[in-house]
Amino acid sequence: MSPLPSGFALPALPYLVGLLVAAAVAGGLLYRRRPSVTEATVTALTPWMAAGGGLYALFQFGAVPSAVAPLFGSPAVYASVGVLAATVWAAVADRPAEGWGTTTAPGLLAGAGGLLLASTVAAAGIAAATSAGGRPDASAAILLATLVVTAGVWAGLRRVATVEATGSVGVLVVFAHALDGISTAVGYDRLGFGEQTPLSRIIIHAGEALPTAELIGAGWLFVVVKLLLAAGSSRCSRSTSARTRPRDICSWRSSPPSDSGRAHTTSCCSRSFEPGRRSLGNLSPTGTESGLCEWSVWDT
Repeated sequence: MSPLPSGFALPALPYLVGLLVAAAVAGGLLYRRRPSVTEATVTALTPWMAAGGGLYALFQFGAVPSAVAPLFGSPAVYASVGVLAATVWAAVADRPAEGWGTTTAPGLLAGAGGLLLASTVAAAGIAAATSAGGRPDASAAILLATLVVTAGVWAGLRRVATVEATGSVGVLVVFAHALDGISTAVGYDRLGFGEQTPLSRIIIHAGEALPTAELIGAGWLFVVVKLLLAAGSSRCSRSTSARTRPRDICSWRSSPPSDSGRAHTTSCCSRSFEPGRRSLGNLSPTGTESGLCEWSVWDT
């Protein structure tokens, strides 16, 4: 069994070279512009990721024009969408990295990705309407089930672990894993699709060998595995966030300060973060939360 997903193939050489050059240029733009990476900007990449999946589905359906089709196969589609997203991100790198206004980097990045996603969904709708095999009802049911499962898993995580530090990114991780698991299970058990990824096929076949396969199908085990991965990822992200230290802000002092220096250090940290910005807590110029910043710098 090949370790690569079925359908994995590099595009023809002219397309491959062009894609590699475009990726190098986009990477160079990001390196020069150095956009801020915040919770909001990471979340703003969501529609780009969804659009990539949709474009690959259109490629599999044969709905992509032949002139550009090689750019939307697997794995080329990830690079194609990545180049577009990176170019937009570099273009808005000088905008505020927090907030969702029309003048902020996250707002503009999400807006551009949203336009690409909307165009992809519209194209998919047209393709489904002209095909006898289209199942928009199944897609709607999958989305609804994913939203319900995501809400339930996130509520459960909040009861047993402190995951608030992951913010919207944590919810996004749970949603993405739930959507992948549920759509795969429904596609395999109800719509007659196969699974392309070798490891996923092994998990589904394991579920098929269980006595429960006759009652609830084989895909349920894959859903459980995906949700466990989502829960583990969210907790790991929370642990990483809790250990983050603003070394580039106030670590220029090499030893714990005196009583007079302590106030100076706290002031330094407070001025270096915008009020309400997520770091180790919502820091403000005054108040008890300033002590959290002072702890994050000096406690080793």
